[in-house]
Parts: sequence; C-alpha cells; structure tokens
Amino acid sequence: MQEKPKILVVDDEEIVRLNIERILTSVGYAVVTAKDGRDAVPLISKDEFDLVLTDLIMEDVDGFAILEEVKRVSPETIVIIVTGYGSLASAVKAMQKGAFDYILKPCEREEMIFRVKKGIEKKEMEERLLKFKRMETVLSNIGVFTLDGSGFITSGKSAISKRLWGTEDIVGRDIRQLPGVAESGLVACFEQALSGQDIDKENVRFYTQNRGHKEFILSVHFKPVNSQNGRVNSLMWIVEDLTRRTQVMQQIGQAEKLAALGKLAAGVAHEINNPLNIISLDVEFIKSQIEPTSGITESLRSINEEVDRIAHIVRQLQNHAKTDEGIQESLDINELLNSHIFNITFSQLAKSGIKVNLDPAAHLPHVFIPKTKLTQVFMNIIKNAEDAMSKGGALTITTRRAVPLRSVYGTEVTKKFMSRDFVEIVIADTGVGIKKEDMNYLFEPFFTTKGFDGTGLGLFISYSIIKSYNGIIKVESHENKGTAFSIILPAA
Repeated sequence: MQEKPKILVVDDEEIVRLNIERILTSVGYAVVTAKDGRDAVPLISKDEFDLVLTDLIMEDVDGFAILEEVKRVSPETIVIIVTGYGSLASAVKAMQKGAFDYILKPCEREEMIFRVKKGIEKKEMEERLLKFKRMETVLSNIGVFTLDGSGFITSGKSAISKRLWGTEDIVGRDIRQLPGVAESGLVACFEQALSGQDIDKENVRFYTQNRGHKEFILSVHFKPVNSQNGRVNSLMWIVEDLTRRTQVMQQIGQAEKLAALGKLAAGVAHEINNPLNIISLDVEFIKSQIEPTSGITESLRSINEEVDRIAHIVRQLQNHAKTDEGIQESLDINELLNSHIFNITFSQLAKSGIKVNLDPAAHLPHVFIPKTKLTQVFMNIIKNAEDAMSKGGALTITTRRAVPLRSVYGTEVTKKFMSRDFVEIVIADTGVGIKKEDMNYLFEPFFTTKGFDGTGLGLFISYSIIKSYNGIIKVESHENKGTAFSIILPAA
C-alpha cells in the first residue's frame, strides 16, 4: 500500500493551523503541525516531509527561515508559503529563494487542495526522474570504456563516442589525445584516478572539434578496477551525455516560473491598479486648477506617461509575459533619448555622480516598437547600471546602424535578418560588472543579484519585449570594469 504524502503545517495562528490540518487530512494527506517556527525547525531536521506549508509572518523564526532550513536539510522537499495580500512582495522574494507556490489568507478549501496537489505532483515527478536516471545505463547516451594504466582505450564502442569524436570506435586511442578531453579537464581526472581514487565529475562542458564546435554537457566517472603493487593497471571510464536532459529541465524550470509569474500578476494588479487610478485622477484635478501655460504642465504630462508605463507593465504580467507584437509604432530612438523623461533621468544620474554620454548616429532609421515598451527596456537597463555604479562612473548610450553578424550573435541571426537594415543601441556602464556564474541567468524571471531590493523581472521583461519585436539583446560584462547591453532592432 502506497504511503500517504506527509505534510508539515507551520502557523502561529491556531485557528488557521487547525483549519489547514482539517482540509488536508480530509483528502488523505498525513499532516504534522507546528505552532511556530521554533517548533518546526527540529521537526524538519529529524523527519522527512514531502511538503512544508508555512506561514510567512511569524515571530522569532519566520517563513523565510523555515524555507532556508528546508532547502538546507532536504532540497527536494516542496515549500508553499501562506500569506496575506499585504505581503505579496515578500511572497515574490520567497519564490526567488526556492518556494514552489504561495496561498493567500483566508485559505479556501479548493484552492488549498489544488496548490498542495500540484506541489506533491512536482515532488513525485522529480522522484520518477531520479529513478529514470538510475536506469539510463541501457540507453544510447552512455558510453562505457576500459583504459589501461597508460591511458590507452582497450575496449568500448558507443554512439556517444561518435557524437563527441566523429567515430564509434576509439579503441587503441590515447585518452590524452582525444580532441576536447584536455580542454574539459578530463585528463586531470584520469590522472587522479591512476592514484586509486574513484573520480566523479558532473556537468562537464565538452566542446567537439567537429560539427562547428558543438557543446555537450557530460557526466564523467573514472573507476580503478585492477590494481597491483599499488599501481592501477586498468580503469573503467563511463561517459553520460546530459545535454538533452539539461535542456528539458531548463525548459521545465522556465515554464514553472512563467506560471508563477501569471499567478502573481493577479495580486500585483490588485495592489497597483487602485493607487494608479488615484494618481491619474489627482493629476487631472491639478491640471484643471492651473493655467495651461504653467511650467508644471510638462511635469504632469510626464507623470501621466509614467502611470501609463506602470499600467503597461502590470498588463504584461497579467498576460503571463506573452510576447505578441501587438500595435506597431514607428519610433525615432534618438528623439526618444532626448525626451523629457530621459532628460530628467539623466539629471538624476548626474546628481549621483554618474556622467551620461549620448553618442547618437545621424540619419538613424526608425524602428517599429511602441515608445512605452522601448522606454521600459531602456529604464530597466539604466536602473541596473545606476545600481552598479554606486560610487559614480560613466554611462554611455550609443546608437548606430548595424549588420547582425552570425559570428557575433550566433544562431539568432537568420537569413531574414542578414537581408535587412538594423539599428543598434549600446548602453554601457563603468560599474562593478556581472559575475561569470550569473551571466546565464540574467534574463530569467525572478533572478536577481540585488537581494530584497530587486524583483528579478526587469531584464526578463526587457528580453521578452525585444524578442517580440524581432530584436536581439546581448550582454557583455567584465568584473570591476563594466557592462554593455546591446539591443538590435529591425529598421522600419
């Protein structure tokens, strides 16, 4: 008989805790409760739970501490946050830290059951994936070879060797001479194994010398199998191709983040739309009380534009970050960068010790993208640049005609791109730069390096906007030297 999923419920309000326990036990879950965070921590350490459902706001040990403890002790355990509308921003941060979902108080029965069921299903899917991985030794993406103590391959024939080296038969070859092996650090692993150690190396990035230097993600194992007089005479070498699985898991992760983004949107819209409406009404009232020629009129118009831009961001969230092109608008980028809103922004940067250099190209073609959307992209990147130059620096914005080169921008450049005229905008700062390990995650939703000061949505939304208008966005960065974002858009 299959064991019931085990759930830990942590809440310092007794009536909420008992209500959640009653709902979950009624549908067949085994429930353990803790009256606060301090009681929960030892339970997490000594017992195994499939899912932890915790209140976010508690004294002494709050929901963030519970989440951190669960991820430390049992990373595969699902965590769902229970919170109120007033703590939506904290719920976003909890999801950034690894929470699976959140539930709003008061906890409705059907909503509670649905969210917990989805969490348990995710846990079960991950367990099935783990079992599948253990059975993959019979599949074609694993190669098993034997080596002698000198490094020569004595047996083994696999499809994986054809992918990596262009031939299924590598018997008789010296492992040190196989293309790409030394560059991937595998020669060093082999030499360690000669000392009698079992060597396991995961997520090895291997670049083939054929087929245009294609990249593979490998798992590699070296195991000594025959030793005499302290000398290793032969080894087993197992190579597993993880490339496809890694790509699939990244896609699953992206889909989960997009789904979470859509769920958050309803709450975000509820919290933001009302104050936006009040601001708009107040602006209209002020305009009715002043002369049309007043100098305040331009500032009020700018406020209205920004209100519209915020409303547009909310709509994007509500659309689950969909990237449909929508209305086309011919836009002069140089004119946009000299508009009132950017003049104000650049003035504020100057007060922070950041010198702004504009380098616009003459006779620059227009592009097809709404002004509000491109303004949003520029503002997101400029804000990041400002944060990276807390001690001052220089921000340079360059516009120019461009010809996207496949050698620079990779497979994103297709034949239709190479036959068109393009506009490039480069926004470069002299800030602290971006760490190499963070570069692959810059455009993912909820990824941020700013801790509680960032939502992790700015660059994700910017990337979605540029892609939806057939553009390319790339970033180049060097730590302690600066970062440059390059945006290429088709000319109108």
